[in-house]
Amino acid sequence: MWSFMWNLNLALFILAFSLGCTGGGVGGSGKGGKVPGNDAGTNFPDSQDPANSGEYKLDFSSIAGDDGQPCKGTLHCTYNMNFLGQRDLEVVVTRFGQPVADMTVTWTVTKNVVDSLELSTAQSFTGDNGVTSVTAQQITQQSGSYEIKGELNSLSVVQPIYFTLNVDTKSGVPLTIHYNYKGQRSFQGVTTYLYLQTEEEPHSCADVDPLKILGAMTKAGPKPISQSTQFSKIPGLTDEGVLRLTVVGVGSDVNKPPVVYGCDDQNAKVTLQSSTTISIELQDIPPKWKGLYDVTTELDLVSALPDNVEAVTKTILGFFQDPAGQLLVLACELGGQQPVLKDMCTLAFANPSDPCLEDKCFSGIGLAVKGIIDGVLSDLLKDNLGGDIFFTGQDIADILTKLELKATFEFINEPMPDGSFTEFDTHEDWHTVVYRWTLGSGCDPTDEECGKYSFSFYAWNENATVKSN
Repeated sequence: MWSFMWNLNLALFILAFSLGCTGGGVGGSGKGGKVPGNDAGTNFPDSQDPANSGEYKLDFSSIAGDDGQPCKGTLHCTYNMNFLGQRDLEVVVTRFGQPVADMTVTWTVTKNVVDSLELSTAQSFTGDNGVTSVTAQQITQQSGSYEIKGELNSLSVVQPIYFTLNVDTKSGVPLTIHYNYKGQRSFQGVTTYLYLQTEEEPHSCADVDPLKILGAMTKAGPKPISQSTQFSKIPGLTDEGVLRLTVVGVGSDVNKPPVVYGCDDQNAKVTLQSSTTISIELQDIPPKWKGLYDVTTELDLVSALPDNVEAVTKTILGFFQDPAGQLLVLACELGGQQPVLKDMCTLAFANPSDPCLEDKCFSGIGLAVKGIIDGVLSDLLKDNLGGDIFFTGQDIADILTKLELKATFEFINEPMPDGSFTEFDTHEDWHTVVYRWTLGSGCDPTDEECGKYSFSFYAWNENATVKSN
Protein backbone atom coordinates (compact mmCIF):
# COMPACT_ATOMS: atom_id res chain seq x y z
CA MET A 1 0.00 0.00 0.00
CA TRP A 2 2.79 2.40 0.99
CA SER A 3 4.57 1.68 -2.33
CA PHE A 4 1.37 2.36 -4.31
CA MET A 5 0.79 5.72 -2.56
CA TRP A 6 4.42 6.73 -3.04
CA ASN A 7 4.22 5.98 -6.79
CA LEU A 8 0.92 7.89 -7.07
CA ASN A 9 2.36 10.96 -5.35
CA LEU A 10 5.45 10.80 -7.55
CA ALA A 11 3.28 10.67 -10.70
CA LEU A 12 1.23 13.66 -9.56
CA PHE A 13 4.39 15.61 -8.79
CA ILE A 14 5.85 14.92 -12.24
CA LEU A 15 2.57 15.93 -13.90
CA ALA A 16 2.38 19.19 -11.94
CA PHE A 17 6.03 19.94 -12.71
CA SER A 18 5.44 19.36 -16.46
CA LEU A 19 2.42 21.66 -16.53
CA GLY A 20 4.35 24.33 -14.70
CA CYS A 21 7.13 24.22 -17.28
CA THR A 22 4.98 24.19 -20.40
CA GLY A 23 1.96 26.24 -19.30
CA GLY A 24 1.46 29.96 -18.87
CA GLY A 25 -0.86 32.35 -20.66
CA VAL A 26 -0.25 35.38 -22.87
CA GLY A 27 0.25 38.38 -20.67
CA GLY A 28 -0.04 42.10 -21.22
CA SER A 29 -1.22 44.08 -24.20
CA GLY A 30 0.07 46.81 -26.45
CA LYS A 31 3.79 46.30 -27.00
CA GLY A 32 3.61 42.92 -25.34
CA GLY A 33 2.98 41.48 -28.80
CA LYS A 34 6.61 42.05 -29.86
CA VAL A 35 8.71 38.92 -29.70
CA PRO A 36 12.08 38.11 -31.31
CA GLY A 37 10.70 35.17 -33.30
CA ASN A 38 12.97 33.39 -35.76
CA ASP A 39 14.19 34.00 -39.28
CA ALA A 40 12.77 30.80 -40.70
CA GLY A 41 9.13 31.54 -40.03
CA THR A 42 6.50 28.83 -39.75
CA ASN A 43 5.85 25.82 -41.94
CA PHE A 44 2.08 25.56 -42.18
CA PRO A 45 -0.39 23.48 -44.22
CA ASP A 46 -1.80 24.83 -47.46
CA SER A 47 -5.41 24.86 -46.29
CA GLN A 48 -7.59 24.64 -43.23
CA ASP A 49 -8.83 21.28 -41.95
CA PRO A 50 -12.49 21.76 -40.96
CA ALA A 51 -12.79 18.11 -39.99
CA ASN A 52 -10.23 18.68 -37.21
CA SER A 53 -11.40 22.11 -36.02
CA GLY A 54 -14.59 21.17 -34.23
CA GLU A 55 -17.43 23.57 -34.80
CA TYR A 56 -15.29 26.75 -34.93
CA LYS A 57 -13.21 28.35 -37.65
CA LEU A 58 -10.65 31.16 -37.59
CA ASP A 59 -10.34 32.78 -41.01
CA PHE A 60 -9.08 35.86 -42.79
CA SER A 61 -11.51 38.68 -43.55
CA SER A 62 -9.76 39.47 -46.85
CA ILE A 63 -10.61 37.42 -49.89
CA ALA A 64 -7.08 37.79 -51.29
CA GLY A 65 -3.72 39.24 -50.26
CA ASP A 66 -1.59 41.89 -51.93
CA ASP A 67 0.14 39.14 -53.89
CA GLY A 68 -3.16 38.18 -55.53
CA GLN A 69 -3.27 34.81 -53.80
CA PRO A 70 -6.41 33.68 -51.93
CA CYS A 71 -6.55 34.34 -48.18
CA LYS A 72 -10.02 33.32 -47.07
CA GLY A 73 -10.23 29.58 -46.49
CA THR A 74 -6.43 29.18 -46.24
CA LEU A 75 -3.93 29.46 -43.41
CA HIS A 76 -1.71 32.17 -44.94
CA CYS A 77 -2.19 35.70 -46.24
CA THR A 78 0.46 38.09 -47.59
CA TYR A 79 0.33 41.89 -47.30
CA ASN A 80 2.77 44.63 -48.31
CA MET A 81 3.71 47.51 -46.02
CA ASN A 82 5.69 50.73 -46.38
CA PHE A 83 8.75 51.67 -44.34
CA LEU A 84 7.69 52.66 -40.82
CA GLY A 85 4.15 51.97 -41.87
CA GLN A 86 1.33 50.10 -40.19
CA ARG A 87 -1.20 47.54 -41.34
CA ASP A 88 -4.46 46.29 -39.84
CA LEU A 89 -4.68 42.51 -39.75
CA GLU A 90 -8.31 41.41 -39.59
CA VAL A 91 -9.76 37.97 -38.93
CA VAL A 92 -13.23 36.50 -38.37
CA VAL A 93 -14.39 33.69 -36.08
CA THR A 94 -17.38 31.59 -37.12
CA ARG A 95 -19.24 28.58 -35.83
CA PHE A 96 -21.16 26.55 -38.41
CA GLY A 97 -20.64 29.51 -40.76
CA GLN A 98 -22.18 32.08 -38.37
CA PRO A 99 -20.11 34.86 -36.70
CA VAL A 100 -19.26 34.35 -33.01
CA ALA A 101 -18.86 37.27 -30.59
CA ASP A 102 -16.59 37.56 -27.52
CA MET A 103 -13.95 35.12 -28.78
CA THR A 104 -10.34 35.81 -27.76
CA VAL A 105 -7.73 35.87 -30.53
CA THR A 106 -4.08 35.81 -29.44
CA TRP A 107 -1.52 37.55 -31.65
CA THR A 108 2.18 36.66 -31.82
CA VAL A 109 5.01 37.88 -34.04
CA THR A 110 6.66 34.60 -35.05
CA LYS A 111 9.20 36.21 -37.38
CA ASN A 112 10.48 39.63 -36.37
CA VAL A 113 13.39 41.30 -38.22
CA VAL A 114 15.66 42.63 -35.43
CA ASP A 115 12.63 43.26 -33.23
CA SER A 116 11.47 46.05 -35.55
CA LEU A 117 7.73 45.23 -35.54
CA GLU A 118 5.22 45.83 -32.78
CA LEU A 119 1.59 44.79 -32.40
CA SER A 120 -1.07 47.04 -30.92
CA THR A 121 -2.21 44.26 -28.57
CA ALA A 122 -1.41 40.68 -27.70
CA GLN A 123 -5.08 39.73 -27.50
CA SER A 124 -8.24 41.05 -29.12
CA PHE A 125 -11.90 40.10 -28.92
CA THR A 126 -14.47 39.51 -31.65
CA GLY A 127 -17.53 41.74 -32.00
CA ASP A 128 -21.07 40.77 -32.93
CA ASN A 129 -19.93 40.26 -36.54
CA GLY A 130 -17.25 37.81 -35.41
CA VAL A 131 -14.48 40.18 -36.58
CA THR A 132 -11.43 41.35 -34.66
CA SER A 133 -8.09 42.84 -35.67
CA VAL A 134 -4.64 43.90 -34.55
CA THR A 135 -2.44 46.68 -35.93
CA ALA A 136 1.14 45.87 -36.91
CA GLN A 137 3.55 48.84 -36.78
CA GLN A 138 7.16 48.96 -38.00
CA ILE A 139 9.13 50.92 -35.38
CA THR A 140 12.55 50.93 -37.09
CA GLN A 141 13.18 51.06 -40.82
CA GLN A 142 13.99 47.58 -42.08
CA SER A 143 13.55 45.64 -45.29
CA GLY A 144 12.32 42.09 -45.06
CA SER A 145 9.37 39.93 -44.14
CA TYR A 146 7.49 39.59 -40.88
CA GLU A 147 5.16 36.82 -39.80
CA ILE A 148 2.25 37.23 -37.38
CA LYS A 149 0.24 34.34 -35.99
CA GLY A 150 -3.39 34.61 -34.90
CA GLU A 151 -4.93 31.81 -32.86
CA LEU A 152 -7.90 30.96 -30.67
CA ASN A 153 -6.05 30.16 -27.47
CA SER A 154 -9.21 28.74 -25.86
CA LEU A 155 -9.73 26.23 -28.69
CA SER A 156 -6.55 24.35 -29.45
CA VAL A 157 -8.25 22.20 -32.12
CA VAL A 158 -8.75 25.31 -34.30
CA GLN A 159 -5.73 25.80 -36.53
CA PRO A 160 -3.91 29.16 -36.23
CA ILE A 161 -3.54 31.39 -39.26
CA TYR A 162 -0.55 33.46 -40.36
CA PHE A 163 0.01 36.87 -41.92
CA THR A 164 3.19 37.71 -43.83
CA LEU A 165 4.10 41.41 -44.04
CA ASN A 166 6.60 42.31 -46.75
CA VAL A 167 8.54 45.57 -46.43
CA ASP A 168 10.89 46.54 -49.25
CA THR A 169 12.30 49.70 -50.79
CA LYS A 170 10.81 48.51 -54.03
CA SER A 171 7.83 46.33 -53.44
CA GLY A 172 7.55 45.40 -57.11
CA VAL A 173 3.77 45.96 -56.97
CA PRO A 174 3.06 49.69 -56.87
CA LEU A 175 -0.70 49.25 -57.17
CA THR A 176 -3.12 46.53 -56.07
CA ILE A 177 -6.90 46.72 -56.51
CA HIS A 178 -9.56 44.66 -54.74
CA TYR A 179 -13.16 44.65 -55.96
CA ASN A 180 -16.36 44.11 -53.99
CA TYR A 181 -19.85 43.54 -55.40
CA LYS A 182 -23.14 43.18 -53.50
CA GLY A 183 -25.54 43.01 -56.45
CA GLN A 184 -27.27 40.13 -58.22
CA ARG A 185 -25.75 40.24 -61.71
CA SER A 186 -23.33 37.55 -62.82
CA PHE A 187 -20.11 38.18 -64.74
CA GLN A 188 -16.92 36.22 -65.37
CA GLY A 189 -14.26 38.83 -64.70
CA VAL A 190 -13.30 42.46 -64.12
CA THR A 191 -11.03 44.42 -66.47
CA THR A 192 -9.13 47.26 -64.79
CA TYR A 193 -8.18 50.49 -66.62
CA LEU A 194 -5.75 53.16 -65.39
CA TYR A 195 -5.93 56.83 -66.38
CA LEU A 196 -3.21 59.38 -65.61
CA GLN A 197 -4.59 62.47 -63.88
CA THR A 198 -3.31 65.83 -65.13
CA GLU A 199 -4.54 69.41 -64.83
CA GLU A 200 -5.68 69.27 -68.43
CA GLU A 201 -7.32 65.85 -68.07
CA PRO A 202 -8.33 65.15 -64.45
CA HIS A 203 -10.27 61.98 -65.48
CA SER A 204 -12.94 62.38 -62.84
CA CYS A 205 -15.15 59.37 -62.08
CA ALA A 206 -18.14 61.59 -62.86
CA ASP A 207 -16.99 61.68 -66.50
CA VAL A 208 -16.52 57.93 -66.88
CA ASP A 209 -18.77 56.09 -69.33
CA PRO A 210 -18.31 52.38 -68.55
CA LEU A 211 -19.75 51.48 -71.95
CA LYS A 212 -17.12 53.58 -73.76
CA ILE A 213 -13.72 53.03 -72.16
CA LEU A 214 -11.30 55.15 -74.19
CA GLY A 215 -7.80 56.53 -73.71
CA ALA A 216 -6.63 54.40 -70.78
CA MET A 217 -2.85 54.43 -70.25
CA THR A 218 -2.83 50.71 -69.42
CA LYS A 219 -5.18 47.90 -68.43
CA ALA A 220 -5.16 44.47 -66.79
CA GLY A 221 -7.51 41.51 -66.75
CA PRO A 222 -10.17 40.38 -66.92
CA LYS A 223 -9.73 38.62 -63.59
CA PRO A 224 -12.30 36.95 -61.32
CA ILE A 225 -13.60 39.28 -58.62
CA SER A 226 -12.22 36.93 -55.96
CA GLN A 227 -8.66 37.78 -57.10
CA SER A 228 -6.92 41.11 -56.70
CA THR A 229 -5.56 42.96 -59.74
CA GLN A 230 -1.93 44.06 -59.54
CA PHE A 231 0.11 46.50 -61.62
CA SER A 232 3.83 45.77 -61.18
CA LYS A 233 4.73 48.13 -64.03
CA ILE A 234 2.93 51.39 -64.71
CA PRO A 235 3.90 53.52 -67.76
CA GLY A 236 5.68 56.73 -66.73
CA LEU A 237 6.37 55.66 -63.12
CA THR A 238 10.05 56.34 -62.30
CA ASP A 239 12.17 55.71 -59.20
CA GLU A 240 11.55 59.16 -57.77
CA GLY A 241 8.21 59.86 -59.41
CA VAL A 242 4.67 59.99 -58.08
CA LEU A 243 1.61 59.40 -60.26
CA ARG A 244 -2.02 60.13 -59.45
CA LEU A 245 -4.34 57.73 -61.24
CA THR A 246 -8.02 57.15 -61.83
CA VAL A 247 -8.88 53.45 -61.60
CA VAL A 248 -11.89 52.07 -63.48
CA GLY A 249 -13.07 48.47 -63.19
CA VAL A 250 -15.61 47.00 -65.63
CA GLY A 251 -17.18 43.57 -65.13
CA SER A 252 -18.61 41.45 -67.95
CA ASP A 253 -18.74 38.02 -69.53
CA VAL A 254 -16.29 37.23 -72.32
CA ASN A 255 -17.14 39.22 -75.48
CA LYS A 256 -20.31 40.56 -73.83
CA PRO A 257 -21.29 44.13 -72.88
CA PRO A 258 -20.28 45.23 -69.37
CA VAL A 259 -22.87 44.85 -66.62
CA VAL A 260 -21.08 46.36 -63.57
CA TYR A 261 -18.42 48.99 -63.00
CA GLY A 262 -16.58 50.88 -60.28
CA CYS A 263 -14.26 53.88 -60.15
CA ASP A 264 -11.78 55.53 -57.76
CA ASP A 265 -10.22 58.90 -58.57
CA GLN A 266 -8.99 59.76 -55.05
CA ASN A 267 -6.81 57.01 -53.59
CA ALA A 268 -4.52 55.73 -56.35
CA LYS A 269 -1.34 57.69 -55.61
CA VAL A 270 1.54 55.42 -56.62
CA THR A 271 5.34 55.38 -56.29
CA LEU A 272 8.03 52.73 -56.67
CA GLN A 273 8.96 53.19 -53.01
CA SER A 274 5.67 51.88 -51.67
CA SER A 275 2.71 49.70 -52.48
CA THR A 276 -0.76 51.21 -52.70
CA THR A 277 -3.82 49.02 -52.19
CA ILE A 278 -7.32 50.27 -52.88
CA SER A 279 -10.76 48.68 -52.69
CA ILE A 280 -13.49 49.54 -55.21
CA GLU A 281 -17.19 48.79 -54.85
CA LEU A 282 -18.76 47.66 -58.13
CA GLN A 283 -22.28 48.79 -59.02
CA ASP A 284 -24.78 47.79 -61.71
CA ILE A 285 -24.61 49.66 -65.01
CA PRO A 286 -28.07 51.13 -65.65
CA PRO A 287 -29.69 50.52 -69.06
CA LYS A 288 -29.50 53.20 -71.74
CA TRP A 289 -32.65 55.33 -71.76
CA LYS A 290 -31.79 58.43 -73.80
CA GLY A 291 -34.08 58.80 -76.83
CA LEU A 292 -37.68 59.24 -78.02
CA TYR A 293 -40.51 56.86 -77.11
CA ASP A 294 -44.12 56.57 -78.30
CA VAL A 295 -46.51 56.22 -75.38
CA THR A 296 -50.17 55.10 -75.49
CA THR A 297 -52.35 55.64 -72.44
CA GLU A 298 -55.87 54.32 -71.87
CA LEU A 299 -58.03 56.61 -69.72
CA ASP A 300 -61.02 55.37 -67.74
CA LEU A 301 -63.20 58.47 -67.56
CA VAL A 302 -65.86 56.65 -65.53
CA SER A 303 -63.44 56.23 -62.64
CA ALA A 304 -63.58 60.00 -62.08
CA LEU A 305 -67.31 59.83 -61.22
CA PRO A 306 -68.60 59.62 -57.63
CA ASP A 307 -68.52 56.05 -56.34
CA ASN A 308 -72.29 55.44 -56.44
CA VAL A 309 -72.60 56.90 -59.95
CA GLU A 310 -69.51 55.01 -61.15
CA ALA A 311 -70.94 51.67 -60.01
CA VAL A 312 -74.24 52.17 -61.87
CA THR A 313 -72.51 53.48 -65.00
CA LYS A 314 -70.08 50.56 -65.13
CA THR A 315 -72.95 48.09 -64.79
CA ILE A 316 -74.82 49.65 -67.74
CA LEU A 317 -71.72 49.85 -69.90
CA GLY A 318 -70.79 46.30 -68.91
CA PHE A 319 -73.90 44.94 -70.62
CA PHE A 320 -72.64 46.34 -73.92
CA GLN A 321 -68.99 45.34 -73.44
CA ASP A 322 -69.49 41.85 -71.99
CA PRO A 323 -73.16 40.93 -71.41
CA ALA A 324 -72.53 37.48 -69.92
CA GLY A 325 -69.64 38.66 -67.80
CA GLN A 326 -71.70 41.53 -66.40
CA LEU A 327 -74.54 39.14 -65.51
CA LEU A 328 -72.12 36.92 -63.60
CA VAL A 329 -70.70 39.96 -61.77
CA LEU A 330 -74.26 40.92 -60.80
CA ALA A 331 -74.80 37.38 -59.51
CA CYS A 332 -71.96 38.02 -57.04
CA GLU A 333 -73.19 41.49 -56.09
CA LEU A 334 -76.79 40.37 -55.59
CA GLY A 335 -76.04 36.86 -54.27
CA GLY A 336 -76.08 37.67 -50.58
CA GLN A 337 -77.96 34.84 -48.90
CA GLN A 338 -79.24 33.39 -52.18
CA PRO A 339 -77.52 29.98 -52.39
CA VAL A 340 -77.97 29.60 -56.15
CA LEU A 341 -76.44 32.99 -57.01
CA LYS A 342 -73.72 32.54 -54.41
CA ASP A 343 -72.76 29.14 -55.82
CA MET A 344 -72.75 30.54 -59.36
CA CYS A 345 -70.43 33.32 -58.25
CA THR A 346 -68.08 30.86 -56.54
CA LEU A 347 -67.89 28.65 -59.62
CA ALA A 348 -67.51 31.48 -62.13
CA PHE A 349 -64.72 33.59 -60.56
CA ALA A 350 -61.23 32.83 -59.36
CA ASN A 351 -61.80 35.29 -56.50
CA PRO A 352 -65.57 35.54 -55.80
CA SER A 353 -65.03 38.44 -53.40
CA ASP A 354 -63.54 40.60 -56.18
CA PRO A 355 -65.24 39.78 -59.52
CA CYS A 356 -64.42 41.73 -62.68
CA LEU A 357 -64.89 41.52 -66.45
CA GLU A 358 -61.31 40.67 -67.37
CA ASP A 359 -60.62 37.08 -68.45
CA LYS A 360 -58.05 36.65 -65.69
CA CYS A 361 -60.82 37.12 -63.09
CA PHE A 362 -62.78 34.08 -64.29
CA SER A 363 -62.19 30.45 -63.42
CA GLY A 364 -62.01 27.82 -66.17
CA ILE A 365 -65.68 26.94 -65.60
CA GLY A 366 -66.56 30.65 -65.58
CA LEU A 367 -64.98 31.25 -68.98
CA ALA A 368 -66.85 28.28 -70.47
CA VAL A 369 -70.18 29.41 -69.01
CA LYS A 370 -69.57 33.00 -70.08
CA GLY A 371 -68.92 31.91 -73.67
CA ILE A 372 -72.22 30.04 -73.85
CA ILE A 373 -74.24 32.86 -72.26
CA ASP A 374 -72.54 35.48 -74.45
CA GLY A 375 -73.75 33.89 -77.64
CA VAL A 376 -77.38 33.78 -76.41
CA LEU A 377 -77.42 37.28 -74.86
CA SER A 378 -75.71 38.97 -77.81
CA ASP A 379 -78.35 37.62 -80.18
CA LEU A 380 -81.17 38.68 -77.83
CA LEU A 381 -79.80 42.19 -77.36
CA LYS A 382 -79.18 42.68 -81.06
CA ASP A 383 -82.65 41.37 -81.95
CA ASN A 384 -84.40 43.57 -79.37
CA LEU A 385 -82.21 46.68 -79.39
CA GLY A 386 -81.02 46.47 -82.97
CA GLY A 387 -77.50 45.62 -84.06
CA ASP A 388 -76.48 49.25 -84.62
CA ILE A 389 -77.63 50.31 -81.16
CA PHE A 390 -75.88 47.38 -79.52
CA PHE A 391 -72.54 47.97 -81.24
CA THR A 392 -72.82 51.75 -80.79
CA GLY A 393 -73.32 51.09 -77.09
CA GLN A 394 -70.06 49.14 -77.14
CA ASP A 395 -68.31 52.09 -78.83
CA ILE A 396 -69.62 54.52 -76.21
CA ALA A 397 -68.51 52.18 -73.43
CA ASP A 398 -65.02 51.99 -74.94
CA ILE A 399 -64.83 55.79 -75.29
CA LEU A 400 -65.74 56.23 -71.64
CA THR A 401 -63.52 53.47 -70.25
CA LYS A 402 -60.71 53.07 -72.81
CA LEU A 403 -60.09 56.48 -74.34
CA GLU A 404 -56.65 56.44 -75.95
CA LEU A 405 -54.20 59.30 -75.65
CA LYS A 406 -50.92 59.19 -77.54
CA ALA A 407 -47.74 61.00 -76.58
CA THR A 408 -44.07 61.26 -77.40
CA PHE A 409 -41.83 60.84 -74.36
CA GLU A 410 -38.19 61.87 -74.45
CA PHE A 411 -35.36 61.02 -72.10
CA ILE A 412 -33.01 63.93 -72.70
CA ASN A 413 -30.19 62.50 -70.58
CA GLU A 414 -29.22 59.13 -69.18
CA PRO A 415 -30.22 58.39 -65.58
CA MET A 416 -27.94 59.21 -62.69
CA PRO A 417 -25.89 56.37 -61.15
CA ASP A 418 -28.75 55.54 -58.77
CA GLY A 419 -31.16 55.15 -61.72
CA SER A 420 -33.14 58.34 -61.08
CA PHE A 421 -33.90 61.28 -63.38
CA THR A 422 -34.19 64.98 -62.60
CA GLU A 423 -37.09 67.10 -63.83
CA PHE A 424 -34.80 68.46 -66.55
CA ASP A 425 -33.94 65.01 -67.93
CA THR A 426 -37.36 64.18 -69.41
CA HIS A 427 -39.94 65.79 -71.67
CA GLU A 428 -43.38 64.58 -72.75
CA ASP A 429 -45.72 65.81 -75.50
CA TRP A 430 -49.35 64.58 -75.51
CA HIS A 431 -50.58 65.17 -79.06
CA THR A 432 -53.30 62.72 -80.22
CA VAL A 433 -56.64 61.30 -79.07
CA VAL A 434 -57.96 58.00 -80.49
CA TYR A 435 -61.49 56.60 -80.24
CA ARG A 436 -63.62 54.01 -82.01
CA TRP A 437 -66.98 54.69 -83.71
CA THR A 438 -68.45 51.91 -85.86
CA LEU A 439 -71.97 53.25 -86.59
CA GLY A 440 -72.50 53.22 -90.36
CA SER A 441 -68.99 51.98 -91.05
CA GLY A 442 -69.91 48.38 -91.90
CA CYS A 443 -67.15 47.11 -89.59
CA ASP A 444 -66.75 43.48 -88.71
CA PRO A 445 -67.58 43.43 -84.97
CA THR A 446 -64.56 41.19 -84.33
CA ASP A 447 -62.14 43.68 -85.93
CA GLU A 448 -61.15 45.95 -83.04
CA GLU A 449 -59.14 48.30 -85.27
CA CYS A 450 -62.01 49.01 -87.66
CA GLY A 451 -63.76 52.31 -87.06
CA LYS A 452 -60.90 53.89 -85.10
CA TYR A 453 -60.36 57.62 -85.57
CA SER A 454 -57.36 59.71 -84.56
CA PHE A 455 -57.43 63.44 -83.97
CA SER A 456 -54.33 65.52 -83.43
CA PHE A 457 -54.54 68.29 -80.86
CA TYR A 458 -52.83 70.46 -83.47
CA ALA A 459 -56.01 70.23 -85.57
CA TRP A 460 -57.79 72.39 -83.02
CA ASN A 461 -54.95 74.66 -82.01
CA GLU A 462 -51.27 74.43 -82.80
CA ASN A 463 -50.56 75.28 -79.17
CA ALA A 464 -53.07 72.75 -77.81
CA THR A 465 -50.56 69.96 -77.13
CA VAL A 466 -49.89 69.21 -73.50
CA LYS A 467 -46.20 69.41 -72.72
CA SER A 468 -44.37 68.84 -69.48
CA ASN A 469 -40.97 68.13 -68.01
